[in-house]
Amino acid sequence: MPQTTTYNVSVKYITMTESLYKRQKRCVKLKQKITGFKQNASNEYIETEVDYFNIPFDSLVKQCLDNIEGFAVLYRKKEEEATQNNSTGIETALLSTLLQNADLTIERTKHFAGEEYTSYSGETSICQHDYYTTIITSIKISPPMQQLLDKAIHKIEVCNKNITANTQNKHTV
Repeated sequence: MPQTTTYNVSVKYITMTESLYKRQKRCVKLKQKITGFKQNASNEYIETEVDYFNIPFDSLVKQCLDNIEGFAVLYRKKEEEATQNNSTGIETALLSTLLQNADLTIERTKHFAGEEYTSYSGETSICQHDYYTTIITSIKISPPMQQLLDKAIHKIEVCNKNITANTQNKHTV
């Protein structure tokens, strides 16, 4: 049966990493220690205290959308720009900057070898080894980052109002 533990932690930074199965994830480096798995000199994974957790990028973005007020406005704008410019939307660097020094509440659930689980693609499989999953249940970004986010949201909203006003003026002329 999975075991869940709640931690209150602060973010140092976020980097890109690759999982055991060659999936790109984001490594959230923490200022505190949490329980996790780490590879030892014999390439075996042992349970110990670690100062990070790995999370798929899309999960990190979704959990930021769920827990940071106003982040959805910035996210939509970056996605629109990406579509228009044939580029990427929200990137690791932006999330790392936004979440630096943020306070998180996370729930870490330990899964055991032999347990049945559902993969990201919806397939049912059996765990080959023990591992942890992490869900961010709350995010409090630092005051300087909150000020920058608020300014960015304000600029986006002003720009959107100007575009709407210009579009309406063209139709009335």
